[in-house]
Formats: sequence, C-alpha cells, structure tokens
Amino acid sequence: RSTLFPYTTLFRSALEPRNIDYHKKLAQLFSWNEMPGKAVHEYEKIVQLDTTDVKVMRALAQQYFWSNRNKKGIALLEKVIRLIPDSLSVRRQLAQQYVWQGMPRKAAKQYEEILSRNPQNIELMKKLAQLYSALNNYKKAIILYKFLLQKDPNDHKLLLLLAKNYLWSGNTNAAKKEFIKYIANNPSDKEALLLLGEIQRWSGEWDKAKSNLQKVLILSPQNKKTKEL
Repeated sequence: RSTLFPYTTLFRSALEPRNIDYHKKLAQLFSWNEMPGKAVHEYEKIVQLDTTDVKVMRALAQQYFWSNRNKKGIALLEKVIRLIPDSLSVRRQLAQQYVWQGMPRKAAKQYEEILSRNPQNIELMKKLAQLYSALNNYKKAIILYKFLLQKDPNDHKLLLLLAKNYLWSGNTNAAKKEFIKYIANNPSDKEALLLLGEIQRWSGEWDKAKSNLQKVLILSPQNKKTKEL
C-alpha cells in the first residue's frame, strides 16, 4: 500500500485537478523525497486554488528560498503579511530575508512593526539599532542604544556602539564621554583608544590624545594611522 500510495495520489490529482487535499499530499511527498521542483509545482497549484492558505504560502516561500528564488519567496511572504499582519514570526522571517538580500530599509520597517507589537524584545531592538547605523540614521540608533543600556548598564559592547554612533553623528563631545567610560573597563581596546585619541587630537586636547595614542602603539607598534596622528 505504501508503494502504491504516491502513484494513487498522482492519479487522483490528475482526475481531480482542483482537489487541494491531493495537491498537498503530493507536495509533502515531493518535499520528503527531496524533489523541490515538483514540490514547488504542487504548492503553486494550491496557492492558485486557495489564495488565503497562509500555511501553504509559507511552505512555498521556504521552498523558494531553498531553491535560491529569493524574490519569489519574499513576494509571497509579503502577501502573507497582508493577510495576517499580526504574525510576528512571519515578520521576523521576512525581515531576515530583507537583510540577506541587501534591503535594510525594508528590514528595519519590519522590525519596527514587530517592536510596536512586542516592545520588550531586546534582541530585536539590537538588530534594529544596527540597521539604523547601517542606514546612517544615527539619532534613532542612539535612542535605542541608550534605552538598551538602561536595561543592561554593564553591556560594554552596547556602550562602545553608542560611542561610535555619537561619533558618526558628529557629536564628538558625547562620543568622547562614552569612549572614556568604555575604555575604563576595556583599557586594551586598540580601536576605542585610537578613536578617542583622534577625537582629542582634533579638539585640542593634545596631551590626552598623545597618552591614548601611545597606549595604542604599545599594543600595536606598527599601527600606521596612530603614528601619523
């Protein structure tokens, strides 16, 4: 019976081409037997017959991603979101695909939507802050990093990211304060010492700049930029 089952399903599907149940069984069989092309073909038939079956749409989208048809997969997930806008799992999946496909603005939009529904998601907030930085939206990144540091004041990585975003935004005074805080707990961070030394150099605090730049050279004697400064 198990040997005949796939063929029986095929015959029934051919005789009843609008029977969604048969197409679903075939799609599962093809997927289990590592035949993604045929699985996609069956899932596409189901989606054509029922434009509201979000479970099948998500399965089809995943098949698209596995077969490197990312644009089709993203388009389908976008359709799913329009049908079930409160699904945080679909929004997370879509956001990650946007990131992987080099669409950070769209990814940020999805993360914003998720946080509007689940404002306590700390890990997602960190991802959104990184996207804001990548999009040169430093003010929004700074707001998130300050909030995150209120939640976890001992996260030195967040403190460093806050300092960098202040620097990139042109607020060197605020950046300097955060770099000093960070270096107090991470005195061997060459990058932070160099950035602080550079800020101090251009703000006229030459003795402080020299001190920090000398620390960099002790850690990295061949650092060309540090020598120039």
